[in-house]
Amino acid sequence: MSLSTALRWSSAQTVIRMALGLVSAKVSAVYLGPPGVALVAQIGNLIQVAQGTIGNGAQTAVVKLTAVRQEQREPVVAVWSTALTMVMCASLIYIIVSASASRALSNWLLSSEHYSSAIILSSIVVGAAVIETVVVSALNGLKRIDLVAKAAIASTLFEVLTYTLLVAKFGLWGGLYGISVVYVAKLMATLIVSFGSKAVRARQFRGPFSWPLAQSIAAFYPMLLAQSIALPMSQILVRNTVIDRLGLDTAGYLQAVWRLSDMYVSVFTTALGMFFIAHYSSLRERAARVQMLRRTVIQVVLLTATAAAVIYVFRYLVFELLLSRQFLPAADLLPMQLFGDVFKMAAYVMQMTLVAEGRATLYVAIAVGGPAIYVLLTWVLLPSWSGQAAPIAYATSHLVAFTVLGLAFQRFASK
Repeated sequence: MSLSTALRWSSAQTVIRMALGLVSAKVSAVYLGPPGVALVAQIGNLIQVAQGTIGNGAQTAVVKLTAVRQEQREPVVAVWSTALTMVMCASLIYIIVSASASRALSNWLLSSEHYSSAIILSSIVVGAAVIETVVVSALNGLKRIDLVAKAAIASTLFEVLTYTLLVAKFGLWGGLYGISVVYVAKLMATLIVSFGSKAVRARQFRGPFSWPLAQSIAAFYPMLLAQSIALPMSQILVRNTVIDRLGLDTAGYLQAVWRLSDMYVSVFTTALGMFFIAHYSSLRERAARVQMLRRTVIQVVLLTATAAAVIYVFRYLVFELLLSRQFLPAADLLPMQLFGDVFKMAAYVMQMTLVAEGRATLYVAIAVGGPAIYVLLTWVLLPSWSGQAAPIAYATSHLVAFTVLGLAFQRFASK
């Protein structure tokens, strides 16, 4: 599969997801306002931390082990069933711990113990989230990109319908519960598409548990845990800092900027996820790898910069149309966020090469160091820069990551 083919699939998938996401964003903006958007996002990030911690290692392992076994004509059922057993056991432990600490988590994330029931629900749905992760990874390992895209579109449709109905009906509580319930809706949609295609079957995920395979799957976790935890946790900490010092309204504006940024950046990350690692790993010569890396970085930077420039020019119109007039102050936070997005995508390509090459030390340093710089700089800059502190910190953290990775790969290319 070429980058253009992957981009076509990801574009079709992402355009639909963006369109549905815009509906979700608009409903959130109208019914929740900036404060409600900020609170709902806190729970969303908590779920992301748990889902990433439990599922990301299994996701990469299932994709790679499935692809390898398919090429060697070995059975893949044991890979899927072992991965599913592992993530479900880990989910059960998380549910028990999180539910037990629900009051403390609610007080920390939402500034009140009143929302502890929403925390409990968020812990329960992590099981649904990681099941979906394993099923989609199996499809990806089989190179059924068409089904991966269809599952993503169907799950997004179920997600948006569920969330918007709950928010429109129940307001803030609908949002706090809806951000969790959507994971059950997404799982249902993914299972319908996956099992309906007969590319995979339910019984294939109920096979034997293999300790050797479990060890192989576990080996993927150390490198991926860093980013799984660090990125969403940094957003929680930055949002908490902004809420404490500047209030819920400013935190809501910041969340709106993040949401808009994620919408257009996801077009490129989805395409790269479908294409880059597999093709980069298949190249045996260092010169070919270096050439592919440089070409891809240049393409991604040009595409991201073009999209960012268009959004910047029409930023006030974008916020008024996609959200509401309540969020117009968020447009002032956008320039540095967009500047950071360009360096984020350039660094993202290089980070994927670290995964392909198994260069865990540098990967972990970037995955943890970047978010740490983001949190620290936000805290330091807030007294002087107020609401602009977080976007400036965001751009700086990704510029630092890009610089460090660029120097590292320059040495790699010169060897």
